[in-house]
Amino acid sequence: MSTIKTLKALLLVMVVSAFMSACGGSTANDPKSVAEAFLTAMNNQNYDKAKKYATEGSQESLETMSKMAEMAAGLSDEKPEPKEIVVGESEVDGDNAVVHYTEDGNDMTLDLVKEDGNWKAKFDKMGGLMDDIGDSSEGLDSLNEALDSLTDSVDTVIDDMNEAVDSLSEIIDDAN
Repeated sequence: MSTIKTLKALLLVMVVSAFMSACGGSTANDPKSVAEAFLTAMNNQNYDKAKKYATEGSQESLETMSKMAEMAAGLSDEKPEPKEIVVGESEVDGDNAVVHYTEDGNDMTLDLVKEDGNWKAKFDKMGGLMDDIGDSSEGLDSLNEALDSLTDSVDTVIDDMNEAVDSLSEIIDDAN
């Protein structure tokens, strides 16, 4: 009788464990789910989370983007508006996949590959951007706006540094 109770308890533990694993917030290992998790993390500038869904070769690009975002945050209090991302269909060809999505209404694609049996987003900060921009004038306009904003931020920092140098020079002149 106690053996049956032990087996029932063991079965109950196994069922509860399986249920908790399924509901534990992990992303399914299919291209569309991985792409959605990766794009959401990128859209929220959560590069550490994005790295979990990215290929080994993408890690350096994401680390660079993370550092650039930190520097930009120090230059401006404004955070970029999140983009509207809608993930569409995926096309799988062996260990490669392409996931179609829209970003603020613009058609985009994200390449994924299997690494160690798991789908991972293949991301290169310039390669993917240039592929998605293509001949799109909207994409080029967006890129130009981003570059103009970056230029303005750099100009502001240079102006602030020049003012600091001038103030320092005045202090030194007054001390002599």
